[in-house]
Amino acid sequence: MGSNQVYEIITDQIIKELEQGRVPWFQEWIGSPKNLVSNDEYTGINALLLGLAMGKHKGPYFLSWNQIQKLGGSVKANEHGYIITYFKTSIFKRGRLNEAGEHEETLKTVPLLRYYRVWNLNQTEGVRVPKGRLNKDNVTPNDSMELIDGYLKREGISLGFGPPSYNLKLDKIEMLAPELFNSTDGYTRTFFHEMAHSTGAASRLGRF
Repeated sequence: MGSNQVYEIITDQIIKELEQGRVPWFQEWIGSPKNLVSNDEYTGINALLLGLAMGKHKGPYFLSWNQIQKLGGSVKANEHGYIITYFKTSIFKRGRLNEAGEHEETLKTVPLLRYYRVWNLNQTEGVRVPKGRLNKDNVTPNDSMELIDGYLKREGISLGFGPPSYNLKLDKIEMLAPELFNSTDGYTRTFFHEMAHSTGAASRLGRF
């Protein structure tokens, strides 16, 4: 598959997210997606592509098909993988005769762009998870969370799971799981931000 086709696939995926009201590059409030085997964070366009998927599946870890197989697991029924890209530059030696009839070598650089699919760990079953991957617990209960809980109950606001946002029509706050944040402060700060939006409902401040 040519590079232009890969660019088109990725662009279409980003446009699809935007059409659904999601901005995939605005993800400061969430930890980065990682590869389960290497524990390395995905970077660049791949971090953008997997950011929303990580929130949807409540976990930051992704694996390729081969990695899932090697760890003794399988993909759950009706689950679909997420596209990420792979880019590298290969250098080849080319031999030729120059004008003097002498053999000389030149270097040729060939860029290679491909895409493949990965699955979130929660889309799989039976995977042997490497030790130490799921023990991170950065968010602990505090007084701010008690204030959040009290506000939601007092105002009758429903709570859903998804990228942080406030739905005015449904009077509903969407939040990610606490373990997807880098700190307790980051979690509560994000929640308070969405609570501020909720004050715009007609039953509260009624502002636009």
